[in-house]
Amino acid sequence: MKHVTVIFWATLFSFFIGVFAQEEAAFPRTIQDINGSVTIEAKPQRVVALNQIALQYLVPFLDEVELVGYAQREGMAPEVAEAVANAPSFDSANVAANLELILKWNSDVAFESDSGGWFEAVEQATLVVNLPLLKPGSWRDSTRMVGEVLGMEERAEQIILETDTMIRAEAKPNRGTLAIAYIYNPGVVTFETDGTPLGGLLEELGFELVSPQDPSTPWEEVSLELAAERLNVDHVLVSNYGQEAVDGIINEPVLANLPVIAEGRYTVTSRELADAATFFGPATAAFVLEGLRVLPSAPQDAQ
Repeated sequence: MKHVTVIFWATLFSFFIGVFAQEEAAFPRTIQDINGSVTIEAKPQRVVALNQIALQYLVPFLDEVELVGYAQREGMAPEVAEAVANAPSFDSANVAANLELILKWNSDVAFESDSGGWFEAVEQATLVVNLPLLKPGSWRDSTRMVGEVLGMEERAEQIILETDTMIRAEAKPNRGTLAIAYIYNPGVVTFETDGTPLGGLLEELGFELVSPQDPSTPWEEVSLELAAERLNVDHVLVSNYGQEAVDGIINEPVLANLPVIAEGRYTVTSRELADAATFFGPATAAFVLEGLRVLPSAPQDAQ
């Protein structure tokens, strides 16, 4: 019996040593971001989000790492704002002017999603990981990349599973045709098509989205006249990026008399929902899906 006990404890000790060794061996590791190879020497503990897109992919991991700084902007989803309330921030509209502040945060890794001219300067002082470009379902790729960088792959898969479960619970078949539209620049209508994260999400929820004329530009700006032709749909989702963005759709004479507008078959989002939906991901999923419940469940509901 004593011999068996010794063997048991020796085996258990070897097991934990092996697990520890595997964890230690996990770093350094090299990952592929959209700019190429990035080597992470040790498990990151201090992270920075250089824009709102990167921030919302980090939020689900903040019970394991410290957010030492992030890019602030108007219209943050409540869940994201609450999660980062105690972290320092900077104005996302002027990253270059805040470069010195960003570097003082001394992060182990900074996450970005679409680098600007300041990218190389940040990269000189800290490790930068550039997440996948926005496209339908890219939130899954970005979540996996964050998990890989942080050494939390299993947590990333759990987050994806939980988010996919929420999406499936809200999905309904054959909900009709839908356009996402708003006025961002005077005289032209911006469409978010099936090539955007929000467009992809709405297709998963059961809508048929307006397709882009040019698949390489999923956010399309078209003339009012062409917009009138494309708004021959069952419903319109108007993204609220300010009153002008909304009024340009529902009060513009060229569009106001279209059946879909005249009959009130449109939904205007809040500013928070517009931002969160455009950058859809796990941190904003519950907020976005709840906000989209007002959309018709079938074409006839919108008549």
